[in-house]
Amino acid sequence: MTRDRLAGLIAALAVVLALAPACGGGDDDDAGTSSASGDGAGSGADVDDRRVVVLAEEFVLADVLDLGIHPIASTSAVPEVGFQGLDGYDTSDIEVLPMTTLSLEHLASLRPDVLITLQFWVDEIGEEALQGMGDLVVVPDGLTVPERLTALGDLLDRPDEAAAAVSELDAATERAREAVPHDCKVSLAAIYPGPSPAAFVAGPWDLPTSILSTGCALDPDPSVAAPDENGRVYLSMEQLGMLDAPTLILLQSETVEGERQALDEITADPLWSELPAVQDDNVITFDRLGYPGASGQIRFLDEFADLFA
Repeated sequence: MTRDRLAGLIAALAVVLALAPACGGGDDDDAGTSSASGDGAGSGADVDDRRVVVLAEEFVLADVLDLGIHPIASTSAVPEVGFQGLDGYDTSDIEVLPMTTLSLEHLASLRPDVLITLQFWVDEIGEEALQGMGDLVVVPDGLTVPERLTALGDLLDRPDEAAAAVSELDAATERAREAVPHDCKVSLAAIYPGPSPAAFVAGPWDLPTSILSTGCALDPDPSVAAPDENGRVYLSMEQLGMLDAPTLILLQSETVEGERQALDEITADPLWSELPAVQDDNVITFDRLGYPGASGQIRFLDEFADLFA
């Protein structure tokens, strides 16, 4: 989740959330107004038999499901295609919410008792407006997957479930470390619509962070090019040569409009054919939206380790 991706949703929901109390999230007076946040770890928001709405896409929804909590609704990265990367869960009765067109009337009709959201939203919209919708559970910014899961476990009174999931993730990381060569180096990139190629040189996104956790280095790295807040360096066509590691990993999504066309355009360029990984037929593609949450990272780490089997 990035600030630029959230900007459109914030604009669309700011009025919705600010006016929600006037529209009546429900007929009862039992909607809580207490707030749980990262600073209040261990406060344990009560979610048993309550209507939970996740406003943080699949990467938080997956962790909430791992904690044994089944929301009634959640935002999705690409709502037109539903939830992605959650095939291991039954999400058939979880309503898919759009990122940019969620209306006041519809949000109120969900009658949420608990909202799980991001600190970024709280900072932009205001805590009072969000609290008016129900009990507020705030996911702190900038957390790694295990840190986020642990925080959610404390905030939602599921510490044992969170600890078990983190332990499984740690085991997957260790398996990958054992499989990955000590001199592992990969170029990690995404071709966005435009086309707009970008190299990942650092975290905080989950997949680059997972690769780094195995001891594998990214090429280029931050010493070569300074990344944005999401660990990316956007490249011109003339800079494609920076993706010169023996293995090139692409993080793509077939569900993002225009991305397939952008990838086809880039790969047809003569400069692409000059990349070492392309010449050695060593280009691997992962679905960047297909590995949400701790369970998704476990699958990704196992698949990444298999590349070196």
